[in-house]
Amino acid sequence: MATIEGRLGELGIHDVFQLLDVGRRSGVLHIESPTRGNRGEVGFAAGRVVTASIRSNPHRLGDLLVRSGRVTAETLVRAHARQAAGDARRLGAILVELGAVSAEEIARQMRLQVEAVVFELLSWHEGRFHFVEGAQGEGPEADLPISVDALLLEGARRLDEWSALTDRVPSIGMVPVLQGVEGPAGGLELRPAEWEVLSYVDGRRDLREIAVVTAMNEFDVARVAYGLLTAGLVTLRAADVDVAAAAVEGESPAAPHVRRAREAVERGSLVEALTHWAAAQDAGPDPTLAATIADGLDATRRLHRLLHGGGEG
Repeated sequence: MATIEGRLGELGIHDVFQLLDVGRRSGVLHIESPTRGNRGEVGFAAGRVVTASIRSNPHRLGDLLVRSGRVTAETLVRAHARQAAGDARRLGAILVELGAVSAEEIARQMRLQVEAVVFELLSWHEGRFHFVEGAQGEGPEADLPISVDALLLEGARRLDEWSALTDRVPSIGMVPVLQGVEGPAGGLELRPAEWEVLSYVDGRRDLREIAVVTAMNEFDVARVAYGLLTAGLVTLRAADVDVAAAAVEGESPAAPHVRRAREAVERGSLVEALTHWAAAQDAGPDPTLAATIADGLDATRRLHRLLHGGGEG
């Protein structure tokens, strides 16, 4: 079987997955989207998915466990402290030893990590892909190889649900704005994910930027936004694109956001920096700044997680 490579659009990512499944291929599929300023990879073993990672949103195990209520932030900090002290084991193994979570739950969450990345990649319709035979994938590893058919079926269901959301949430680039709430806020019956998204609604960040700072995938953030919108807690407006000054100065639209991100890092305002790095990615392709933006976003996210009890999963 010839090497699989090409452009998304000429061959859909779903078709690529099916080709690798039918051919029982083992290796790594690399996918890159210049428009998104993002890239991901999926590891295959005999046509089944075993690993997956995405640069913009690593879906770290620790984040998933805390968000789902399986472990506390304090326990996660203890586990990361052991790693920092020289414990070479993976985070999941340390949490199991601490009695914070079962080995079965760790395996389930690892699978969810892989699935979350794959579902996000399945929504990409532009960019390039290439498959490297025999390579080893990076990122979280599922406890058992995952059937491509199962992933594609669930991915299609999510895309159908996404289509149903578009009447109220037309774009992940929309900006949520808080609305007045009658009565005490403590009386609101919201899920943890809804409270988390709501805590980052400031009238400036769009939904994609909120996905970055919460480490949630774009689909889940859009679904939460739909619920908050239906409940009357937020409204959505189009993002204000402040590129006039850049155009006058001959800069790319991303350049002002890069400057603001760097300034925010120097002030220690990491959430603000993350917002501007994400805005720089969305401002349009700029080959001269692409690496700077990607590296800045990655470094700022790692620092933000370290300071807030996250860390590497």
